[in-house]
Amino acid sequence: MSFTLRPWRRFYPTQNSKLPQLPSISLKMKLLAFVFTLALPLVASAKPPEIGDVLSKDAKPAKDNMHIMVDSAQIWPAYELIRDKISYTVGVDGHQTIAYISPHDSPLFKTPEGVTVGSPLSSVTAITKSPPIKRSGWAYYISLPSGWNAAFVTASSQGPTADPLPTSAKVSFLFKSSWAQQPKHK
Repeated sequence: MSFTLRPWRRFYPTQNSKLPQLPSISLKMKLLAFVFTLALPLVASAKPPEIGDVLSKDAKPAKDNMHIMVDSAQIWPAYELIRDKISYTVGVDGHQTIAYISPHDSPLFKTPEGVTVGSPLSSVTAITKSPPIKRSGWAYYISLPSGWNAAFVTASSQGPTADPLPTSAKVSFLFKSSWAQQPKHK
């Protein structure tokens, strides 16, 4: 048995060969593929923060290392997260677990029910069929079916939860919290 070695040039297609030539990939396509590869981790981390998540590495401490009052007697370290162009303020417990979330100054944020900051009390109660819950010294809030809560703060010399909550009240902020009651919605 004998073997014949052929020159390497016969194994590769040339301009004169009859093998089909593969189209060359343009520089634009190479750059696009490279940018897409870099963007994959950003897209994967674009989901909004959730209660119980561990604080992600891209979270930045809130301005001046501020803390956030998440109830009348609870103050937690605050961090800022940006997801899909929406800025969130999150409060974390001692284990760096997210226990409070609030979209921060974002007109883009809307709950699945369509509630936004500025929505009237009447439209929120029409959705939930529930009255506001009073957290003395902090806010009134109504739990939404999606898990978000619409908070109402009264501007009164008696504090943020003066009685009664005016019927003209508008949503002051939206939040999720590990302590907020989630009643069963009808």
